[in-house]
Amino acid sequence: MKFFYTFLIFITINLSAKAQWIAQQSGTENSLSSVFFVNENTGFSVGLNVILKTTNGGNNWVKSDVTGYWNSVSFGNSTTGYICGFSGRILKTTDTGANWFSINSGSTKNFTSINFINSQTGYVTGWFKTFLSTTDGGLSFTNHFTNEASFMFQKTFFLNDKLFLIGSEGAYFKSTNSGTGFDSISISMPNSLLAMQFFPNGTGLIFGCCGIYFRSSDFGNSWSMDTVYLTEGWALYDCSFVNESTGWTVGESGSILRTNNGGLSWDSLGSGTVNALKSVKFVNQNTGWTVGAEGTILKTTNGGGQGFPIGINSNTTEIASKFRLSQNYPNPFNPVTTIKYDLPFSNNVTLKIYGLLGNEIETLVNEKQNAGRYSVNFNASSLPSGVYYYKLTTDKFSETKKMLLVK
Repeated sequence: MKFFYTFLIFITINLSAKAQWIAQQSGTENSLSSVFFVNENTGFSVGLNVILKTTNGGNNWVKSDVTGYWNSVSFGNSTTGYICGFSGRILKTTDTGANWFSINSGSTKNFTSINFINSQTGYVTGWFKTFLSTTDGGLSFTNHFTNEASFMFQKTFFLNDKLFLIGSEGAYFKSTNSGTGFDSISISMPNSLLAMQFFPNGTGLIFGCCGIYFRSSDFGNSWSMDTVYLTEGWALYDCSFVNESTGWTVGESGSILRTNNGGLSWDSLGSGTVNALKSVKFVNQNTGWTVGAEGTILKTTNGGGQGFPIGINSNTTEIASKFRLSQNYPNPFNPVTTIKYDLPFSNNVTLKIYGLLGNEIETLVNEKQNAGRYSVNFNASSLPSGVYYYKLTTDKFSETKKMLLVK
C-alpha cells in the first residue's frame, strides 16, 4: 500500500511539472466568448459584461468599464479593433483598446461574430440570417440578406475572393465574388456549424455540434464527413490554425484537439478544466490562448504539449487477423485515455468501463461493427483518481484490462 501511494504522488508531481496549459487569472467569473491576440503580448477577451486586455501575454488582465453582452472581438491590424454583441452593438478602437467607441451598425439584431481582414474591411454575423459587411471601417454597413430566417449565422471566413458563412440548422453559404452573391450549399448536417478554416490549397474544415467536423479539398464545394468522438453531444466551438498543417479546436467539457496534418487526424490535449472553451487563438506554433465559461483563460507556450490520438476509426482498410484488446494509452492517464481493439469479422460489440468494485460506470460502444481496427477515447474528468477496468465483449470474445486514473 505504501508503494502504491508513493507511486501516485510521483505520478501526480510528474504530471503537474509537465502541465501543458496554464490557467491565467481573468478577474471575472463571467463567461468569456472570444479571444484575439495581435502579438505574443497584447490581447483581448470579451464576454458577458466584460472586455479584458493584457499587454504581457496574459499575466495580467485589465477590465474595461464598457458593459454589454459581447460575443466577438477582432483586430484588422495592431491598433484597429472591433467588438460586437447583442442588440446590434459594435465597438471600435483605433488605439489598441485604450479607448472604445460605438459605431452605428444599422441593425438591432443580436450579433454572434465579427471578423476584420484589415482595418477597413470586415464582416458581422447574427441572429435571423443576419450578415453585414463594411469596407470603410464601420462608417457604413451593407445588409446582404433582407429576408429573415429562423437560423443564425455563426462565423465568416474570407480567402482571396471567396467568402464563407456557417450557422445553425446546418446553414452553409459560399460566395466567389467577395460577398456580392451567395450560394446555399447542403452539407448534410441539421445542427449548428460553429467554426471553420480554409487554406489556399483548397482544404477546408468546418466544426460543429456533437464533436463532428467536415473536410473539403475543393474550396468547400463538396465535403466528406469525419467524426471526432469526444463524448456524445460535445460541441466544438472554435478553431485556430497557424499554417495549412497545424491547428487547434476547442469545445465543451474543456476539450482541446490539435492536428499536425491539416485535419486528417487529431490528438487530444489535456486542458486541466471541464469548463466549456468557447474561443482559441494561436499567434505561432507554440503560443496560444483559449477562453470560456466562468472566466476561464488558459495559455500554452509549447503548442499544448504532448497529445495522443483520439476517435473511432471504422473505415480502416486493414483487417485484423484475430480478436485483440490493447492496453489503454496513456496509462496512467488524466483525464482522457485511448482504448484500441481488433475485430477479425463482423460482431456485436460492447465496450464498458467498471469501477474497482465491479460497478458499471459507462458504456463506450454498444453496436454491431464490421471487421477492422478501432480506437475509442474515454474521458474520466468526472471520476476520482483510482483503478478502473474496461471490458470488451463480442459474440465470440471477451477480455478485461485494468487502467489507472491519476489526477
